[in-house]
Amino acid sequence: MIKHVVLMKWKEAITDEQLAKVNAAFTDMPNRVSGIVNSSFGADLSIFPGNADYMLVLDFENEDDFKNYVMHPAHAELMESVTGPLMESWSTAQIAL
Repeated sequence: MIKHVVLMKWKEAITDEQLAKVNAAFTDMPNRVSGIVNSSFGADLSIFPGNADYMLVLDFENEDDFKNYVMHPAHAELMESVTGPLMESWSTAQIAL
């Protein structure tokens, strides 16, 4: 099992409408890309200053499924049209479970 974590910082505070589009895109991603076993995501709770603004966690059965997601046109579309224009920065990490 591969767990993929993405932490995002927005360029500026995003609107409720923009956040709804981000959430909708991540909700739909398992329907568009096979191999996603579990998906969780959401805005940071702001418990600690300096945290990322948003987190995405995706689980995949294996490395091939993860790489398929990374290279999938739906992922590229999401990055280009939904999250990309909003992000100041992001970081990712993957762990084996």
